[in-house]
Amino acid sequence: MVAEHRFRADLYYRLNVVTIRIPSLRERREDIPLLTNHLTRVKSAKLSLPERTVSDRTMEYLKSYHWEGNIRQLENVVERAINIMEGEEEIILPRHLPKEITGFERDFRVELLSDTVARAEREAIMSAIEYCKGNKLKAAKLLGISRNALYDRLNRQKDDTKIRK
Repeated sequence: MVAEHRFRADLYYRLNVVTIRIPSLRERREDIPLLTNHLTRVKSAKLSLPERTVSDRTMEYLKSYHWEGNIRQLENVVERAINIMEGEEEIILPRHLPKEITGFERDFRVELLSDTVARAEREAIMSAIEYCKGNKLKAAKLLGISRNALYDRLNRQKDDTKIRK
């Protein structure tokens, strides 16, 4: 900018005496709760809404995320969460966060716990078998179950699939 005569050279050299390094948000994870709570208060007030709070689980997601966009990205995530909250909700939950932070799609369906567990088990088994290139003994060891238990669960999944058809 100095070379383009868009910034005064004498001022540049006076200011350039001390370099101030501001660490990125991902280097200051301990600041995320303080910043998030502040942004939540500010954004709630801006939108003329009652002050929102952030659940502990949501805060863990925020603290573990790799913030490419630094504070601006955090600010946008907080504002988005507040905007998509429904009705009288007062607590920002993981479901209010974008998928790239939580790793799951926003889904408000409630289903039986047994169905959720069965789906998670099926996905874990299939991932282990794929990771072990089809070797079911290695997959069973990776999952911490016996080979017979793995086969029992695979057979049960086949039966469940037949019942649903």
